[in-house]
Amino acid sequence: MKDRITRAILLKGECEDGVYPFPEHLPSTKQNIIAYVHECTTPDGWHQRFGHPSSKLINHLIQAFSLTTNKNGHSSLCTSCSQNKAHRQTFSTHGLTSTTPIELIYMDVWGPSHDFGINGSKYYVIFVDHYTKYIWLYPMTHKSNVQTS
Repeated sequence: MKDRITRAILLKGECEDGVYPFPEHLPSTKQNIIAYVHECTTPDGWHQRFGHPSSKLINHLIQAFSLTTNKNGHSSLCTSCSQNKAHRQTFSTHGLTSTTPIELIYMDVWGPSHDFGINGSKYYVIFVDHYTKYIWLYPMTHKSNVQTS
């Protein structure tokens, strides 16, 4: 981790599974480590800037790096955190079974999209093989391109 203005190295660490864990205890230095910021923000602002860590870590960072805040406390109602930490419910059993590929195919049409695809497509049809879970996705310019049978 480097200071944005002075480019001085503030922290060094080993990468563990693609993530740089934040140390529980900061290394002792001759001078206090201070984050140079040009604006004062809330703990929630720091929460967003640091990539949505826990409030315990935000409070630790604010204290350890003398980060300026214009308010105390941290709200645990971050929309991004709530959505990303939500878990989907299990699917109910439907009783359908398949023993070979292409025995049972699910199909769904999605659209219209707000943005156009490369070939001007606004709709998409998806086919899912129940047995192999293989997926086919086809872009379409008009919903009427799907034939019913």
